[in-house]
Amino acid sequence: MDKHSRLSRRRFLGGAAAAVGVGLLRPVLRASPSEAPTRLVLFPSLNGTRHPDFWPGADGRLPTITSPLAALRDQVTFVRGLSMEGSWDHFAIRSMFTGAPIRSYADPEPAIPSFDQRVADVIATAAPTPIRSLHLGARPAQYLGAAFLGRQNIFRTAAEAVQVRANPVTVYDAIFADAGSAPTPVPTPAPRSNWEQAAMAITQEELTDLEARDLGPSQRRKLDLHRAALEGLAPDMLPGDPPVAAARCDGTPLESVEALRSSLAGNEGAAYEDRHFSAIVDAQIDILARAISCGLTRVATLQSSWADGDVTVPVETGERLPWHPTSHDRADAYALLQKWYVGKLARLATQLDVTDPLDPSGATTVLDNTVILWMSECEPSHSANEISAMIVGGRCAGIRPGGLVHGTSNLHLLRTLCEVFGVTGAAADQFGSATIAELLA
Repeated sequence: MDKHSRLSRRRFLGGAAAAVGVGLLRPVLRASPSEAPTRLVLFPSLNGTRHPDFWPGADGRLPTITSPLAALRDQVTFVRGLSMEGSWDHFAIRSMFTGAPIRSYADPEPAIPSFDQRVADVIATAAPTPIRSLHLGARPAQYLGAAFLGRQNIFRTAAEAVQVRANPVTVYDAIFADAGSAPTPVPTPAPRSNWEQAAMAITQEELTDLEARDLGPSQRRKLDLHRAALEGLAPDMLPGDPPVAAARCDGTPLESVEALRSSLAGNEGAAYEDRHFSAIVDAQIDILARAISCGLTRVATLQSSWADGDVTVPVETGERLPWHPTSHDRADAYALLQKWYVGKLARLATQLDVTDPLDPSGATTVLDNTVILWMSECEPSHSANEISAMIVGGRCAGIRPGGLVHGTSNLHLLRTLCEVFGVTGAAADQFGSATIAELLA
């Protein structure tokens, strides 16, 4: 049932309650933004963007770089005016999601978790998932041995950098080998308050009393409609209902992964070859979308390339452009290169723009319940000012969608998202106290 039908049903029931003399029921039926769990995806955009080709125009239209998101424009929120607080240049990858002050490549690794791990901590306490957090990459370092060097790392726990999985064949086989055989439980809705349960019980009792009376055919039909409306509410509206049925992950092969199997199976080093880069990004996105959608995890990251990396990507002119050198030397070409990258983001968002299997109401999409954060560590000039940032999705998680908001630093953005994901106390204070109020609905 779509969202509009669900709302109409609730409005109708409010009228039914008044008809049987229970006006108390009306406030009980306020619709929540979503009944599905909120997910987080961090999508770092390394080397920055070309500003005139990134930010929406005065008419709201998307320019070259962000044009692949045009079909999802109403779900893209741009966050302008951010600086990378505490760092600059490409070594800011260690600051962007931790807030740690990093002044040079020689600085030690920060001994604090990145934002993804703060959110994963909250979820692990409240409603654990089979995979605590999923960290995927496409050539996240210059070569396999460099993947563990400090200057390559973006995401970390308090103790160490998280391990970014670069081989989609290995990842797929590890997490989907038994997919379909073990259900992923849907979080059970929170118990309704005693007051709400009492209101529902009164309504049911009133209906039962009226049904016992000697009524004419017209009044009897009205009562039947009222009863049907009451019983047709979502399971979480009725006390004592069993938990929502479990959802299963799709276990069918992913075409993008299978296309790489002959090259990458049992060969981790091959995942760091330039020739596989674009195909690996696609495969990792497809894996991430499936894992997020079915509830294997609610926190995921995707790192494509590395800080000041020179991996090449194909653009619409037919060229293959090296990432870092192009950002400095060819502004127009770099806009096309970044457009390619946003196209990958659009691939992910489009796959999530489907009915959420973890929403028992069937009224929202996975994208509605997922906050995808794109953010750069610096701009092509190595400046820490006016870094590019946007959020895709999240409108049922509390994000105000489709606009252009202004902030001051990456910390303000992350501190605001702490409110979305329930990160509180010292964990939230890691990102300061200032928030971007206009970002939240």
